[in-house]
Order: sequence, then structure tokens, then C-alpha cells
Amino acid sequence: MQRIVIIDADSIPYMASYVAERDNLRLKEVHKIVDNIIESIMSATKANKYVAFITGKFNFRYKVYIDYKSNRDRTRTQNDFFEDAKEYMIIKWKCYIVNGAEADDACVILHQRFKNSILAGIDKDLLQSPGLHYNYRDKTLKQVSSLGTFNTTINGKIKSTGKMKLYHQMLEGDIGDSIPGITGIGPKKACNLLYDAKNEYELERRVRKIYNYHYGKILGNISFTNNFKLLYMPLHSSTMITPPPVKYKKIGLKPNENSRKTNKDIKLPF
Repeated sequence: MQRIVIIDADSIPYMASYVAERDNLRLKEVHKIVDNIIESIMSATKANKYVAFITGKFNFRYKVYIDYKSNRDRTRTQNDFFEDAKEYMIIKWKCYIVNGAEADDACVILHQRFKNSILAGIDKDLLQSPGLHYNYRDKTLKQVSSLGTFNTTINGKIKSTGKMKLYHQMLEGDIGDSIPGITGIGPKKACNLLYDAKNEYELERRVRKIYNYHYGKILGNISFTNNFKLLYMPLHSSTMITPPPVKYKKIGLKPNENSRKTNKDIKLPF
């Protein structure tokens, strides 16, 4: 049986270039770091096939919210090795370039569509997607259910998965991406408001009610819709993914029985 891993590769150039700058490495050694990360993912997940995605240009979220990721200083996280590591991944490891959205959007939609796959990445937003996950920074495997769960870490932080994560972020906001939530609601309060919901309908009803109470019905519905667009992971319909190095039949991906019911208009390279 074939085992496929879907890799959100956006973090790999950052990881490789950070180590290179810290340890004063040469260019070939940066390439070796990239190789080691991807090979370790394949080994840890016992996968024999992979698909990797990296973010390109024209993210639709900037049209929804002009201040999206405005608090990030790219000059502090990229160095001379970054672009070379990124180009090396595209050429050597055949990474797909996602234009119009982000790499994690492509990863999540493929993870949902193909049942015999593992989603590998370090982005917390990936945990919206039900199925098996591998974190290649923490070296951990996690199974995520569709509704999801809340849990508290050793240091007291509240973590969420599945649909619980989506609506948790709708209330709390996302500081890393500059997405506002509801004033006065932090991770603990959001958890208390949502943890006992029985299904997605109940999660949506509760969160929409809070938005309408906070902003008023009209502005509340607008704010709810905009934040949902920013935080919900499946691909935007205008997304283009290039180049297509393989076809899904060649890498053994098997469509889920429900795959035809959602995201029919997404232009995938398969």
C-alpha cells in the first residue's frame, strides 16, 4: 500500500537559512539541510510518495483584509540563503507553487480530498484539517477529528484542532496573521464558550451570535464573513498551482468518496 505525505514546505527555507546563518555555512550545506528535512519527513511518516507546496504570489486574503500579516517584518526572517533554499526546493524537490492563496491552503484541501495521506507541516492552522498530521519541527504525529478538541499543554496554553480550532480563532483572533477577534475574548474564554458544542452547526451559531452581540447584526455578519474567509483553510476558487511535476495517479493518491461534493471549482494540477 502506498503512503503519501503532503508537505507544507513554506517553513523549510526559513529553517535552513536560519541554521546556515547561525552556523556560517556554505550554500551546498544549505541544500543539504533542505534535503535532510524532507528526507526525515519521508522517513518519520514511512511515506514512499510526497507532494510539496510553497507559497507564491497574490494571496487573496490581502483583498479581504488589507492589514493581513501586517505585523510581520520579513527582513528579520529572511537572509541571503532564503531565496536560494526556496528555489532549490522547487527545482530539486519539485515543489508546487501556490499563487492566489498559501501553501497550507493547498495542503489542507488535498489532505481532505485524499484519504491515504499524511499532512506534514509546522503551521498551527493546518490542524483544522481532519486526518493524520506530522509536525516536522516537533517530530510528532497527531490524529485530528473533524469536530476537533481542546486541550491544555504543560505550560498552560490552550490548543485546539479541527472545526473547534477554526471557531476558536474566530473568537480569539490570530495575532501572528494580524487577524482581529472579539475584544475581551482570549484563548481560555473562547474555549469555555465552545468546548461542549456537539457539531459544526452549533459552533457557527454560537460564534455568529457573539459577533452580532459585539458588533451589531449587520456589522457582525460582515465581520464574521470576512474573518471566516481569512481563517478557513480550503482553497480560494481563483488559486493557481504551478508547475505540475506529477499526476496524482502516478503518486498513488486515492480520492475520498466525498471529494466531489466540495471545492469543485478549484484548479488543481492533477
